[in-house]
Amino acid sequence: MSIIGLILSLLIPVLGVENVVICGIEGHVCVKATVYELLKRGINTHIVVDGVSSRSMTDRSVHILDFRVIKGTTVYSDMLHII
Repeated sequence: MSIIGLILSLLIPVLGVENVVICGIEGHVCVKATVYELLKRGINTHIVVDGVSSRSMTDRSVHILDFRVIKGTTVYSDMLHII
């Protein structure tokens, strides 16, 4: 279990979290692991497309597409006020 998994397993039930906005570096590693952990727990997960990076544009593009396939919602930073 990742560190985020441990934190989530302890805090989410207590806090009643239903929606999480995700941004970060290395979309194909850290961000992806976090998104999977959240979705596994039934949390609505919103990935900020212009807030996720990777070492290469190919990695970034592939994993943004992957987030859509696994049912994470992709948004842009200017859309955050509606979440």
